[in-house]
Amino acid sequence: MPSLVRSLLRLCTALTAAGILIALNSRGAAAAAPTEEHAPVLADYDVARLTLGGDFALTNQDGRRTQLKQFRGRVVVLFFGYTYCPDICPVTLVKIARVRKGLGRQARKLQPVYVTIDPARDTPARLKAYLENFDAGAVGLTGTPAEIAMATRLYRVRYEREESKSATDYLVSHTAYVYLVDRRGKLRYVFPPDVDDELLAEAARRLLND
Repeated sequence: MPSLVRSLLRLCTALTAAGILIALNSRGAAAAAPTEEHAPVLADYDVARLTLGGDFALTNQDGRRTQLKQFRGRVVVLFFGYTYCPDICPVTLVKIARVRKGLGRQARKLQPVYVTIDPARDTPARLKAYLENFDAGAVGLTGTPAEIAMATRLYRVRYEREESKSATDYLVSHTAYVYLVDRRGKLRYVFPPDVDDELLAEAARRLLND
């Protein structure tokens, strides 16, 4: 592994453990710095107590009830977004598809999971049609607003509908981290969406070989 990648991965692990990551909104611009009130990152991270992450149950793109723990045994690449997102969401899905393809035979043990933060528009059918545009093998998840709120709280995801004159044509500002959950269901890495492909792939390999 190149020394730069090793160094960056160690740095990301350290920053995640310290709760020092900057949020990015749906356009990739830096959002407000984390605060004690609503930090979208790990704070005082304690592996034993798992203060960030956890299981949740939503509905997949085929209409089936799905829990995150159903993917135990595989490494999960978790991302929160929405299908009407104009930029960072499709770019991140393309990145995940590239990383997955680059893993070769190990790709089948890497499971991308895409959770919508716009359940009003992202029905299972909408998610299914959208995800078919990407070769990421992603499972799309949606649910009621209350269910989505619970899942996003677990991962400190912030999202807010922007003002619009239309009830159906609007944008949603949101943090856009890429989460890596290991085969035992424990959150291990948190990356910004512009993470380098090689760095994300190396983190995935570490968890796949763990």
